[in-house]
Amino acid sequence: MPRKFPWRFAVYGLALLYIFLDLSVFHGPMYRHIQEEKAGAERDTYGDLAATVNAHPITEAELDAAIRTYCFLRGIKASQVNDARREQIRTVVLNERIDDILIWMYARADPVALPAGAVDEALTVFKSQFQTDEDLEKRLKDQGMDAKRLRAWIEGQTQQRHWIESKIAKAIVVGDEDIAAYRKFYPESGRVPEVLRAAHIFLPTLGEDASAVEGAIRAAHQRLTGGEIPFEALAAAISGDARTKSEGGDLGYFARHRMPPDFFDAVNALAVGETSPPFQTRLGWHIARLTERLPAREASAEEANPEIAALIENSRREAAVQQLVAEYRKRANIKVFLRPVKP
Repeated sequence: MPRKFPWRFAVYGLALLYIFLDLSVFHGPMYRHIQEEKAGAERDTYGDLAATVNAHPITEAELDAAIRTYCFLRGIKASQVNDARREQIRTVVLNERIDDILIWMYARADPVALPAGAVDEALTVFKSQFQTDEDLEKRLKDQGMDAKRLRAWIEGQTQQRHWIESKIAKAIVVGDEDIAAYRKFYPESGRVPEVLRAAHIFLPTLGEDASAVEGAIRAAHQRLTGGEIPFEALAAAISGDARTKSEGGDLGYFARHRMPPDFFDAVNALAVGETSPPFQTRLGWHIARLTERLPAREASAEEANPEIAALIENSRREAAVQQLVAEYRKRANIKVFLRPVKP
């Protein structure tokens, strides 16, 4: 008698295969339904919480505001960031916010008095990166911020920075023996590299018609070589480098590591007092004039030691802050709530 085909087990097998493919591979209707149920349960349980730190809430609204601040400080327009980049920023900002809250909690329990004028000084330093008040106001508006919120943020950061410095002060002390050991291990640290001083006239190509920019820089060079206008006056009139045009294009002193290679190489090829023909870099077109060249030399202890001490101190500060925050995280009760997965 022939055996019957096991239809029942075949049906069960197909059903299990369908469930597996729906949940694990294709994210089909069953998967989406489960995720919606899970998201609803999370919303019911946590509301709009992103995390808690020792029961202190970090809401999604608060996190969104912190993301806007993060973008604002880095010149990123939050509304133009794609989803993948925003998730990366969100993770960074959430971890920073957790650290900030931990430090705030400890600083609040053991406060450090701020020096007089510390907040105003920090605010002045921050504002100095903008050419005009209008530039600052535009950036604030773009990021949904105002002057009051900016000052509050600066004040909080200043308070935390001074509190941290008080806690790590002993760990970042640099002595003469530390400097001597560094110079022995890094003998090149006692040399001052070759330094150039130059001025330039710059026309950017980003977002501009490339041929029109090239035509304009070559016409400007003809005006220079024809003696029609001095270099400094032409830089002030047409240069697109807002930082230097009011100084006649003067870039000050710089070593190789401080400039893009394509620009440094072109300037380095000039003799002192020589003006270059127009040349192009990845940023745009330049006309450069080399005004001074200081050869590499051995640095005196008075020149080198403060720089070396600052390098050692900064390295120790970074390590000490990381260790301090890590210790606080070990003691803390931190909960991060996963957001619903989008189908």
